[in-house]
Amino acid sequence: MNRPYMKGTALSKAREAAGLTLRQVTAATGVPHTRLWEYERGLSDPLVSTAIRIARFYGQSVEELFKDFLSR
Repeated sequence: MNRPYMKGTALSKAREAAGLTLRQVTAATGVPHTRLWEYERGLSDPLVSTAIRIARFYGQSVEELFKDFLSR
């Protein structure tokens, strides 16, 4: 299934607001930077456990951080 490219998702905005690179988030969460890139653009959906890990890292709820994914 082709998914539309999503730019400026809440997930990417959280990383940018924290002043972090994808590799820095990878080092902190253990989620590969290539997967984080896909999640930020809406090209792939994370597992629930991965979404929770990322949300905890940013100090946000899964619902808030991944709200852009719910509307597609």
